[in-house]
Amino acid sequence: MKVYSCEAIPKDIKIKNAEKIVLSEDKEYDEYFSVALRIRFFPSRREKFIEVLYSEKEGIVSAEEFKKIEFRGIEEILSGEYLRKIVENIGEKLNDLLSDDLRKEEDYARKEVERVERFLKNSIEEMEENLKEYERSAMKILSEANRVKSQLKYMAMIKKYDELREKIEKLREEIEVKRELMQEKLQNWKKIWGNINYTVEPVAILHIKIPIIRRECVFRNNYAETFISYILNPLKEGGIRCKCEKEIEEGYLTLAGNLVCEECALECKECDKVVSVYEEHGFCNECLAPLCPEHIHKCSSCNKNFCSEHVEKCDFCTNEVCLKDLKNCKKCGKKLCPSHTYICMVCESDFCPLHIRTCAVCGGDVCEKHYHRCTVCGRYVCENCAIKDPDWICKDCLAKST
Repeated sequence: MKVYSCEAIPKDIKIKNAEKIVLSEDKEYDEYFSVALRIRFFPSRREKFIEVLYSEKEGIVSAEEFKKIEFRGIEEILSGEYLRKIVENIGEKLNDLLSDDLRKEEDYARKEVERVERFLKNSIEEMEENLKEYERSAMKILSEANRVKSQLKYMAMIKKYDELREKIEKLREEIEVKRELMQEKLQNWKKIWGNINYTVEPVAILHIKIPIIRRECVFRNNYAETFISYILNPLKEGGIRCKCEKEIEEGYLTLAGNLVCEECALECKECDKVVSVYEEHGFCNECLAPLCPEHIHKCSSCNKNFCSEHVEKCDFCTNEVCLKDLKNCKKCGKKLCPSHTYICMVCESDFCPLHIRTCAVCGGDVCEKHYHRCTVCGRYVCENCAIKDPDWICKDCLAKST
């Protein structure tokens, strides 16, 4: 029997943007045995090879979960007594696993007993048929002897009849003896085939060690720190779980000090800080880039969030304005927020507070190009409130002159 040993390689948690400091660690093992067995069924002597995964804690278990684990071979010596005990324990728990095979063995045994029973029955019936043939022949001879007139011939036929009667009696005795022998043989056969059993012989054993690691760690980067205790078990769910309930294999430490999976992490466009979808964050309304709370720029016009690339500051105040709502003075080109944007009522162009005037007649905003001095009263008015004839005269003065 060949014996091998291996150890599972646990996948540790990787936090991409943080340093891991292990404060304490405890390690123990769960043991499993993958055993190749030769099963011999009796009395059929049929053989079957099976592979069983066994744990002393759990008994026979499914191997499905082991397919996702990586292993490395290790050198290990296991005592023969220890292995014998493991095989015995497995053998005691095989009945359920071999239930289909045992049912097949029972069917085979039943058919074998029926076959022997039919054979023995046919043998007796054949002898009984011969006995009946002898009796019919004897009766025929006796009947013919009673009809013959010759004494000599009669005596010869009676002699033949007596010989045949001897054969009949002898055959009857043989039938009874054979019936008893066959009945005894059938009982022995039933006894043999009624005791279905099997032996278990190990062909190869793989000793599998599953490490269970209990660890206390600190994850730290230049803007956050978190302490966490977790268990690593290659077979079971554990480790560190994100708020989305997904187990974290590779993740991030967020600005709020939480560990999250890659799908829930949002890296700020403006800095190296990470936030999660479950924490305060924003997205640029223009480029859709994620933003941490420190780098969310809110437009003072539309009140939407933007990154620094898609907002500008007003040259007359601290208000930030998105590029869609930003205005520029037609005269000097200064950047303007809605509060410092003035529209000329004549040309409808945008101007800053330094390059806009107020009409003395209507009170409207007007740019310098469309702002004139009345030659009569001397007031400054817009073109809508004055007439050039040939000089500019406001409507009020024009009304008085008429």
